[in-house]
Amino acid sequence: MEGGFFLIQTVDLDGGARGTEFIGYDAESKTLKSHYFSNTGDLLEYTYRADGQTHTVSVSMPGRKGQFIAQFSDDGNTFSGRWT
Repeated sequence: MEGGFFLIQTVDLDGGARGTEFIGYDAESKTLKSHYFSNTGDLLEYTYRADGQTHTVSVSMPGRKGQFIAQFSDDGNTFSGRWT
């Protein structure tokens, strides 16, 4: 996004889920946070954390709780994980 403070991600999945996610640094919590707006009217708030080789994305909202935990490859170019 212009200014360099936020990243805008466009989502278009095979199952028809589409939306836009705004990702940025939250100085108060000292984490990356995002807000995802879907084509079905959903609003999801995520928190991101990278710690060494581990990448974690969490959502904790009424009716929506989950966590994606992944490990980066040794070269740091890819990661693999799953949602729980």
